[in-house]
This record gives sequence, structure tokens and C-alpha cells, in this order.
Amino acid sequence: MNVPSFHSPPAATFPVQQAGVMETAAGKIIVFGEGVITVQPEQAVISLGAITEAASLQEAQQENAERISSVIQAVSQLNIPERDIQTADFQIDTMYDYIDGQQTFRGYQVMHLLTIRVAQQLNQAGLIVDAAVNNGANTVRSVRFTLKDRSARYLEALQKASLDGFTKARAIASRLHVVLDPAPVKIVEKEKQEPIVPFQTMALEAMSVVETPIRPGTMIEKASLEMTFTYKRRHTR
Repeated sequence: MNVPSFHSPPAATFPVQQAGVMETAAGKIIVFGEGVITVQPEQAVISLGAITEAASLQEAQQENAERISSVIQAVSQLNIPERDIQTADFQIDTMYDYIDGQQTFRGYQVMHLLTIRVAQQLNQAGLIVDAAVNNGANTVRSVRFTLKDRSARYLEALQKASLDGFTKARAIASRLHVVLDPAPVKIVEKEKQEPIVPFQTMALEAMSVVETPIRPGTMIEKASLEMTFTYKRRHTR
């Protein structure tokens, strides 16, 4: 004997209702969060060297080698270990003059750039630049104050950026009278840049008179995030 089977109709779904509030389809709020912290630099990175020119390549190279050797010796006497004095760039180029549309060979140019790292006594950066220039360096590209490891500091700034973004989204949601989901559905980290303190090469002529006033000061570590939150509208009944 076959017994007929019966199936209850599926239960109907209704919008969630709590305390007189009905939530509807989700929308999005996009905000930018920024986190900034002030830190003390831990090392100075100096880029300088010598550029020489001569009619023959041998002459240009010899003069350059003499200048760089004197620079390294002078800087080493300021308690900078040799491992912290490294070649950053070395180039040999030919030089030409153009007169009335004619190209005339003029000679050779040799450039040798050093990177000098100062991990102790950052206030000596100016003294090191002066010593290098007074002993043969004729180009100073930059003096940067940096951190040995930026990761920990950057993570602090990143946490502040995320909190800043959430605070902004919550303020917007409150103003719009909507229900904000506190967990962002999308986070985009913006490109980070290392702060740089530039050194102007125009000051080279005055270096032999007084110490170049280069001071570390403080650095700003910054993180930026683009954060997308969702929200639901609520209607009182």
C-alpha cells in the first residue's frame, strides 16, 4: 500500500527586524585612513664622491682614484668603519663639444660615488661631509636620515591608519543613520615613501670655512589605506 507523502511549503524569508529596525540591502562607504608617527632617525646615509675630467682616460682615472683614496682615508679617521664606506656608482663617459653643428671630442669624465653610513653620533654627518670635500670630494648628492629597520615603525603607523579609516567610516555611517559593518570588505595599502633630508650641493664652497650644519632632527613615518566598508540602511516602523 502506497502512502502519499506530503512536504511542507518552504518557510518564507523576511527582513530581519529588531527593536523596530528593519535592515535592507547593503551599500558601501569608502574612506582613506592615515597614520603618522614621529621617530628619531637611527643612521645617516651620505652619498658623495669625485668627478674628474681629462683629455686622456688614464689622467681622468688617476686623478679620480687619488681623490677617492684621500676621501676614504679622511672619513675613516672619523671612526667610520671601512665596511660602512662602499662604492655606490662608478662611470666613465666620453665628452664632446658641439660647435657649429660639428662634434669635437673633448676628453673623458670619470665619476666615482661613495655611500657612507653613519650609525653612531649622527651629529657628525656635517663633519664627515666637510672632511670628504676638503680631501677631494667635489660632488655631494644627498644626506638621508633613516631607520635601520622601518618595518616595526611602519606597522605602528599602519595600525593608526586603520583606526583612522574606521573612525571616519563610523562617523559617516552615524551621520547617514545607517548600520555599519565594522569589518572592511577591502583594504588597499597606498605606496609608502621613505622620508629624505636632501643636502644642497650649492654649499660646497663654504665647507672649508665652517662646519656644514647638518642635523638629524625627527622623521615622520606615514601609512595610508583606502578602506571599503559596507552598511545597511535602517528604517523605523
